[in-house]
Amino acid sequence: MSGKILYIHGFASSSNSFKAQQLEQYFAEKGLTGVVLHPTLPVSPGRAIEALDELFNDFEIKLVIGSSLGGFYALYFHQRKNVHTILINPSLHPSKTLSNYIGPVKRHYSDSFFKWTPEHVSQLEQLEKQIDYSKLDQSRLYLYISRDDEILDFSDIGKIFPAAQIKFFDNAKHAFVVFDRILPEIFKLYQSVNQ
Repeated sequence: MSGKILYIHGFASSSNSFKAQQLEQYFAEKGLTGVVLHPTLPVSPGRAIEALDELFNDFEIKLVIGSSLGGFYALYFHQRKNVHTILINPSLHPSKTLSNYIGPVKRHYSDSFFKWTPEHVSQLEQLEKQIDYSKLDQSRLYLYISRDDEILDFSDIGKIFPAAQIKFFDNAKHAFVVFDRILPEIFKLYQSVNQ
């Protein structure tokens, strides 16, 4: 059985995220149906980590892709599992950026809302303390960064990840709307790590 790709969506997103759907469709067109896992995660960061941990226990995950908050979760598991990991506009300090969203938050791709609480922010703070950047295997890290990200600042990304492979994109915004352009690279990476 082929190893899996785990796609981790961002804040207020779901398994219906545009990038998750593009990824699944691209691999299906290559004859690899069912390779991409893209679950809707619990709102609680602690419960989200538990849900992701279960997937690692249940499947042979060869490649992790995380976008925004999902990029932070992906980095957390990269440290624990040393799996090849792609970070797309990752939120490296989500407790700071998401502290501004406390209260009701509307989900993307849906008309529903969820409640974001100080406890959720506190959970992110605890998770952030567990990542030791000096111990990451950056040879297995691949970053795709938007120069025009309107939410996150990536001016120091090269200093934070001096040994990772980083590619910058113009006109991609925080949503990384050029995701389709990197699908062939993701496919090649998956092939190389799944041999």
